[in-house]
Amino acid sequence: TGRGASDLDFFVLRLNADSTAGATFGSNGLVITRLCEAPGDDEVRQILIQPDGKILAIGSAYLTNVRFAAVRYNPNGTLDQTFAGAGRLSIDMGGGPAVAAALQPDGKIVFAGSIGGVANGNFALARTLADGTRDATFDGDGKVFTGPNIKATSVALQSNGKIVAAGYSGDGSSFGNG
Repeated sequence: TGRGASDLDFFVLRLNADSTAGATFGSNGLVITRLCEAPGDDEVRQILIQPDGKILAIGSAYLTNVRFAAVRYNPNGTLDQTFAGAGRLSIDMGGGPAVAAALQPDGKIVFAGSIGGVANGNFALARTLADGTRDATFDGDGKVFTGPNIKATSVALQSNGKIVAAGYSGDGSSFGNG
């Protein structure tokens, strides 16, 4: 309704194993979620399925700047109102998208992404509790930054609970053994 092509929203499509629309999810298997009222691009980068069947869509939202974002859906496609107060979460990391996430066994969510430009950006991680509130035990404020000149593109969890994040260097720098 009057929105331009650059005003994108999250969408999640669920299909049955035979590729037919998942009739019990949203409207004919499709859910579209706007993260902010102002024009801006909201993009999904990854989907995580929780053990209870809830669906986490991870990506970015543009509010006053680009932010890490997540939307949690119930198995029927409705927003999970117990997550971040209204089913929608945005974390202001200083201007950058979340491009990957991992779900810890205790329900905490680890987000990986970057802030700033390619030449001088920072590797950024954030962690929330299962309900979408920031985890203050993660570097005191739920956020960790490293860099400059490196970008996060993936995150995984080791069986011992350690977080492993990877990405690339924007200026050809090498660290450690290179």
